[in-house]
Amino acid sequence: MWVWQILTILMGEYLYLAPGESFPKARIAAAEALRLDASLSEAHASLAEVAFFFDWDWSKAEQEYQRAIALNSHNATAYHWYAWYLLTQGRFEDARASLRRAQALDPGSLTVNTVMGLPDYYERHYDRAISQYERMLQLNPDLRQIHYYLGSALVQKGLHAAAVTEFKSVAPNQQTEALLGYTYGVMGEKKLALDMLDSLNALSEQRYVSSYLKAIVYAGLGEIDEAFAQLENAYAEHAAWIVFLRVDPFLDPLRLDQRFTDLLRRLRLVP
Repeated sequence: MWVWQILTILMGEYLYLAPGESFPKARIAAAEALRLDASLSEAHASLAEVAFFFDWDWSKAEQEYQRAIALNSHNATAYHWYAWYLLTQGRFEDARASLRRAQALDPGSLTVNTVMGLPDYYERHYDRAISQYERMLQLNPDLRQIHYYLGSALVQKGLHAAAVTEFKSVAPNQQTEALLGYTYGVMGEKKLALDMLDSLNALSEQRYVSSYLKAIVYAGLGEIDEAFAQLENAYAEHAAWIVFLRVDPFLDPLRLDQRFTDLLRRLRLVP
C-alpha cells in the first residue's frame, strides 16, 4: 500500500494527473493504512504530502512530516519531502538540514544529492546551485531533473542560451516546454515563447496541464494580466506547484503587483 501511495502522490506532484485525481486517492489510501496501523511512518509522510500540495494546510503538513520522522528516524523519504515543504515556507536552513539528513540516510540517491542545490537556488545563490547541479551532471548526465534544475538556475543568472540547451537536452514535457517559453520570453523571442504556449494548450486537450506553468510563460513574456489569470486558474485547480509561489524565481516579475500579495494571503503563505 505504501508503494501505491507514493505512486499516486508522485503522479500529482509531477503533473501526470490532475491534483483532484491524485491527491484525494492518496489521502484515502494513507488513512486506510493508518486505520490498520497508526504507527506507519510512511502513511504519515503521505498524509503530509496531501496536506502540503493539495490542502495547503501548512500546520497539518508539518505535523505529519514530523510525526513520520518521529516514528522512523531512518525514513529518508520523509526527510526529503519535509525539505520541500520547508523550502516553500522560506525556511532554507531547516531545509538544508533535512536534506543533509536524507542524504546521510541514503547517500546513493541521485535525486536527494541533486536537490541539495535547491536551498541555494531559492535563496537566489545561483552560482552555488549551478555548481551543485554541474557536479551531479558529471555523475549522471541522463537524469532529467538535473538538466531541469540547472537550466532554471542558468535562466536566473541571465545565461539564456545555456538554459535553452539544458531544457532541450531532455525529452520534452510540460515542465520543460513552460520553462523554455519563459526563457524565450525574457530573450525577446516572442514567437518561440508563444509556440511553447500553443504546445501546452494542445497538450491540455489530451491530458492535465498545470495552469501554474502557463503563468510562468506569460511572466517571461511580460504579459502580467495573463499571468495572473493563469495563477487564478492554478489556485482553482489546486495546482501542485503553486505551493512554491512565495519563493519561485520565475514569478519574480509579478511580485510587486498587489494581486501577487493577495494570492499569497489566500494561500496563507503570508499573514
